[in-house]
Amino acid sequence: MIGVLFCVMAALGVAFSLALIRADPRRWDNRVFGAMGLLDSAASAYRGVTLLGGGDLAEREVLIVCGALAIPLGWGSIEFAYSFPFSRPAPMKLRVPVGLATVASLFVALNPATRELTKYANYYYYTPAFVVMTALLVRSLRTAKTDVVALRLLAAALFVRWAFAIVVYGPVYDLYPEAFPTWIVLESTAGVVISYLLITLAILKSQLFSVRGFAADLIGLVGVGVLVVASSAVAVECALRLATGPSALRAALVLASLIPLTALVVSRGAIERAVARNVDPRRVRRERVLERALGSTEAEPDAMLKVIREALADLGATETRFVPVKELPPSLLARFAETKRVQLTRAEAPELDADLTVLVRSGDTVHGALAVRGDEIERDTVMAATTLADRFALRLDAFALFTELEASRKLATLGSFAAAIAHDIRTPLTSVKMNVQILRKKARLPADDMEYFDIALEELDRLAADVNELLDFAKPARVEQSVVDLRALVADAARATQPAFGERRLSLDVRHGEHAPLARGDALRLRQVIENLVTNAAAASPEGARVEIRTRREDDGRVALEVADEGKGIAPEDLPRIFEPFYTTRPDGTGLGLAICDKLVRAHGGEIRVDAAPGRGATFTVLLPAA
Repeated sequence: MIGVLFCVMAALGVAFSLALIRADPRRWDNRVFGAMGLLDSAASAYRGVTLLGGGDLAEREVLIVCGALAIPLGWGSIEFAYSFPFSRPAPMKLRVPVGLATVASLFVALNPATRELTKYANYYYYTPAFVVMTALLVRSLRTAKTDVVALRLLAAALFVRWAFAIVVYGPVYDLYPEAFPTWIVLESTAGVVISYLLITLAILKSQLFSVRGFAADLIGLVGVGVLVVASSAVAVECALRLATGPSALRAALVLASLIPLTALVVSRGAIERAVARNVDPRRVRRERVLERALGSTEAEPDAMLKVIREALADLGATETRFVPVKELPPSLLARFAETKRVQLTRAEAPELDADLTVLVRSGDTVHGALAVRGDEIERDTVMAATTLADRFALRLDAFALFTELEASRKLATLGSFAAAIAHDIRTPLTSVKMNVQILRKKARLPADDMEYFDIALEELDRLAADVNELLDFAKPARVEQSVVDLRALVADAARATQPAFGERRLSLDVRHGEHAPLARGDALRLRQVIENLVTNAAAASPEGARVEIRTRREDDGRVALEVADEGKGIAPEDLPRIFEPFYTTRPDGTGLGLAICDKLVRAHGGEIRVDAAPGRGATFTVLLPAA
């Protein structure tokens, strides 16, 4: 009877562990605890098989095998105590000594020459591991600002489990050997179940998952596990009874091994669906809602967001809105990065006034967050919102790529047309300029009349510059990669644009960061970008104003160059279009300067950002890869 109990415990442990991992597989502490549960299940299964085969749990061989399984369980407990509820891996300064102690203890347990030393493992490994685990739990209780009740449940569960085991395999084993087998059964059954229940409540409470939904996972997996274990036992028993010789026994055992596999494949889906319908109908509804939402073919982000709102409304959400990344508070982004989670509750993230905040992210790119409000946010809503946020991020990526591709196609057509026009104008323009210069030299007119030649030549030079801009925009942006000192480029650009500053009594201030801003790119092309931005800043500034050039190294490792002016700024309706070709708010502009800058910076793998508002000037920031 006790052997069957241990087999059921093993099935329960496997189901328990897999259900916890499935509850939120992204959390590191869930995965660690799942591994701990699987190790415990392996020990329970071994004890059950031993008892069913007529063995004794107090046999030395059984104690050694179970002790060897408990050694990595010690490592898992320390890792889990450090991780929960922050879902963070332990640092190497903790992992290295614990890992070395774990490997050394496993070597002692598995090496026949040193195996007898395992009777002291309670003192050289388990007790020190228990002390470290307890210290980490105490620290977590002191530093955690949320989930305090969950942490207390966790601390109690792990403390009771380890203290129980240390007492049984220490003083009880040494002082009361006749009672030792009974205490092993108590420690391996009652102790394990109590710990599972307490830790489950802690994890579920910390993530605000409903126990009902978790129970459906657990019951379904337990049903599958019990069926597989029972079919295995029946198949093996039949093989042993019916086989008439060694060869027949071998063949019968091979066939018997297929029975539990077949039972697993056939029964799992049916059992889980049946349990879900009766224990957790909300999960069935969630899967149906997700199937309908994920099957949507809407490509536009706004249309996809409408589908997401309708899906979450079916699961109890009263309001769902998308907050772009530029509108997310830095404190919220920092909290997401610190916790390594993609969903936070109102208590953890009050900034958006939402009951649930789900990060919309694809890879390392954060697009924003879904802010969900509802009377009761349950596990199914959290899981559905997380799945839909992932799909929304993919749609945003695809839409951005499509938009960029369409813009590139239009720009290519526009560039080809502009190049053809510029080429047709350039030759006659050169001829006209040469004729005007010849006439100027031959003419004998008063000084006032000669000034008209100068005006004509200036206008021809301006027109030639516009034609050159057209050709420059139409050409592919080819860059020669090398290490570039932005300080030298800024100095060259300042000298080249000095005449524009002198004519209007403008001042140019240059400020460099502490570290040498070395970038990777094409020096000539980057100088062209700087000169364009500085010239635009001078043109936008009133007389006597100041233009600033600043360089620095960003926290993400890139190099930043800023050009700031004190002009009239840029209207909000103009900001989205300032990098479009031929779009300009200046009567004397072509609308190609910023388009060329944006094109060249993108060719370097960088980006241009602009911060501007009417009446407070504009600041253009060029971000480039560092050398």
